[in-house]
Amino acid sequence: MLTPLAMLNTLLNRLSRSLACYICQARPFVSYRDENVWQVIEEIASRHRELSHRLSEEIIRLKGVPDAGSFPPTYTRFNDLAVDYIAPKIAQELEETLTIIQKAKSEYHGHGELDNLLNQLAEEVQAEIEALQRELHEAHPQECLK
Repeated sequence: MLTPLAMLNTLLNRLSRSLACYICQARPFVSYRDENVWQVIEEIASRHRELSHRLSEEIIRLKGVPDAGSFPPTYTRFNDLAVDYIAPKIAQELEETLTIIQKAKSEYHGHGELDNLLNQLAEEVQAEIEALQRELHEAHPQECLK
């Protein structure tokens, strides 16, 4: 089990250096069909920045030093690709992040403010997954039927 500070820094890294945040800086190709998908990705990245700030504040409150790290070098493979290709990868990464948050919730259940923060993170990430999947389905209904 990670210490609370190590766990918070892990979550800080996953959210502040998420694929959604990276791709908003890389500016993928967005077709007219995917404009709403792109808007959801931008909203996810914005929320990740807000949540990262909240995580950093919690780390400081616990007398730690926030360490967001850097973007994974593997993200460069998504440069110059279309958002309809990247969006499912973002959804997959969000699912992995939710799994990590849920594991942390079970390990730190009953830790007051930390428990509340983890619950909020889980709710936010679940909502992001649902919003992205909904927009992907609306933009590409035939592909979602497979």
